Amino acid sequence: MLRIIKLILQFVVLLLATLALITNNFHFLPYLTVALAALTLIIGLAEYEKGRKVYANINLAASIILVFVFFQLFIFS
Repeated sequence: MLRIIKLILQFVVLLLATLALITNNFHFLPYLTVALAALTLIIGLAEYEKGRKVYANINLAASIILVFVFFQLFIFS
């Protein structure tokens, strides 16, 4: 189940990043940040299931930082 969600989120992140780079339209940047935060959260959960707690904690910390960045982007844009 995590693998399917991970593949979908990877596609969404790639699509939004490509759209922003090609069109120079950065209005979708907060949504890209949320998708990236969700992706790192899913990767962290998958790493935790594999027993790699150090990598899981790093991914979970990155996810929390990305959520904070999302709120900053959402408030100031």
